[in-house]
Amino acid sequence: MKVIPAVDILDGKAVSLYQGDFDRREVEKDDPLAIAKNFCEQGADELHIVDLDGAREGYPGNKGLIMNILEDLPEVKIQVGGGIRSISTAREYLQAGADAVIIGTAAIKNPYLIGEMIQEFGGDRVIVSLDAEEGELAISGWEEKCGVGIKTQLARIIEHGVERLIYTDIDKDGTLEGPDIQEIKSVGRYEIEVTASGGISSLEEIERLAEHGIDRAIVGTALYKEKIEPEDLWDDE
Repeated sequence: MKVIPAVDILDGKAVSLYQGDFDRREVEKDDPLAIAKNFCEQGADELHIVDLDGAREGYPGNKGLIMNILEDLPEVKIQVGGGIRSISTAREYLQAGADAVIIGTAAIKNPYLIGEMIQEFGGDRVIVSLDAEEGELAISGWEEKCGVGIKTQLARIIEHGVERLIYTDIDKDGTLEGPDIQEIKSVGRYEIEVTASGGISSLEEIERLAEHGIDRAIVGTALYKEKIEPEDLWDDE
C-alpha cells in the first residue's frame, strides 16, 4: 500500500478542510513548498497537491506555487489537481514535471475530454477524482451536487479508458473518523486502480484498505495532527 501525503492549497497556504467546507478551514502552514519538502525529508516519494481555489473557480488559482513545488522537487512523483479543465492546463503541469494530473469536475461535465487526455498523455498520467457526499458525487470544489451516482460515473470513466481513480469520501474528509470501508470496498471491485481519501486516521485503517484491494491512500489531517507518524509510513520504502 502506497501512502501519499496531501498538500491542499487555498489562498496560497496549505490548509485542511472539514468535510470539504471552505468556511471550516485550518491553515497548516503558510508556505506549501516548505510542507511539501518536509514530507519528502520524512521519506515520502510521492505528493498529492490540490489547488482548492482552482477546484472551486474552475481555473488554476495557485499555479505559480505549484510550479515552484514541481521545480524544487524534480525527483518526487507529484500528482496535481484543482481547476484542470482543459488539455492545455493539463499539459502545462505535466511539462513542468508533474507525474500525473487529477481531473474531477471536467470528468463529469465533459467525459470525452478524459479520453482525449488519455490519448495524448497516457492512462498512467491522467487520474480521475470522484468525490462523494451522502452517496452522490460533488463537483466544483465540492460545492455543487451533480446528480450522478458513483457507479454510473465509474462505468463512464472506465469506458473512456481511465486506469486510475481517487475516491474521496467528503463526509469523512478532515474528520479523523476513519474511512467508510464498505463504500470504498465496493469501488475497489471495479477494474481500476483505486486511491482512497478522506478520514484516514490510523495505520490499522490503511491496512484494512489494503486488505480490500485498495492500491493507495491519501493522508493529510492525520499527518498534520500527528495521529500517524511519518516513519511508520515511509521508513521501509
